[in-house]
Amino acid sequence: MNRLLLRTLNAPLLILLVALSVAIQSSLFQSELLSMVQPDFVLIAVIWCGLRRSFTEAAILTLIFGEIAEIHSSSPQGILTLCYVGVLLLSMASLKLLVLKGRRSWVLVALAGSVLWKGLFLGLLYLLDLIDNQWRHTLLLLVPAALSTAGFGYVIFRYLEKFDDWSWKSERVRNAIEGDLLLADIDDEED
Repeated sequence: MNRLLLRTLNAPLLILLVALSVAIQSSLFQSELLSMVQPDFVLIAVIWCGLRRSFTEAAILTLIFGEIAEIHSSSPQGILTLCYVGVLLLSMASLKLLVLKGRRSWVLVALAGSVLWKGLFLGLLYLLDLIDNQWRHTLLLLVPAALSTAGFGYVIFRYLEKFDDWSWKSERVRNAIEGDLLLADIDDEED
C-alpha cells in the first residue's frame, strides 16, 4: 500500500520539484554574473522524462513543465512549451537510436538538448518576427548555458534516479527487469 501511494505521488512530486526549481532559477540567477551560467532546470526534468518515462507520461509532464516555465517568463505564450516538446522528442529519439548507458551519456543528451532548445527558441521567434536582438544574447550565452545545464544535469540526474527508486520502482519490478536482462544475455550467448 505504501509503495502504491508513493508511485501515485511520483508525478505530482516531480511537478512540485520543477516548480520549486523554476522559482529558485528565476530568483537566484538574476545577477549578471550568475546569468552566464544559469542552468535550465525545466530542460533537465524534460530530458529526464524523455529518457525514463513512457511517451504519454513524459508528454503530459512536459506540457505541465512548459506551462510552469511560461508563468515565470515574459516570452509569448506557447513558445517555451513547444521548445520543451522538441527537446522531449529528441531525447526519446536518442534513447531509441543510440545506446545510452548511465548518467554520463545522459549528460551528452542534456548538452545537445540545451543547444537544440536555444535553436528552436530562436527559430520560433524568427517565425513570429519577434527576434530583434535576441539572437546575439542567445549566441553569447549558448556555450556557458549548455555546459552548466549538462553539469547540473549530471548531479540532478543522480538525485532523480534515487527519487524514482524510492517512489516508483518496487522490488518485484526490479527483480523482473533483472530477470529479463539475464534471459536476454543468455539468449545472446546461445546465438
